[in-house]
Amino acid sequence: LAKFRDMVRAQGGDPDAIDHPRRLPQAPVVVPVPSPAQGSVSGIDAQAIGLAAMLLGAGRATKDDVVDPAVGIVLRRKVGDPVRPGEPLAEAHAATAEGAARVIAQVQAAYTIAGHRPGRGTLIHEVIG
Repeated sequence: LAKFRDMVRAQGGDPDAIDHPRRLPQAPVVVPVPSPAQGSVSGIDAQAIGLAAMLLGAGRATKDDVVDPAVGIVLRRKVGDPVRPGEPLAEAHAATAEGAARVIAQVQAAYTIAGHRPGRGTLIHEVIG
């Protein structure tokens, strides 16, 4: 934790925010991304989530783009979690309601919902050879 504080300080951040996260920038708009179907989450496309977050301003398409540290996507369901239609898969934290609305379909499409609960995947794959 001390090393993390040093890293935050070295990058110009406020290390006190580690203990007091409310000091971090907060998005003025938080919109739930509802599940379009019932079943279990069987996959999440991380690249699609990242691109949706970039559209909100949480990342850069070019080196000149400005990053908004208050915006992004918070995933509320993970692989294996059951969901019902309308339950939140994620939340879009955005600067505007229009920005949040623009990414809802992308975040929904990033989730794969199966009619059955998926088996447990392997976290570590051994490569031989």
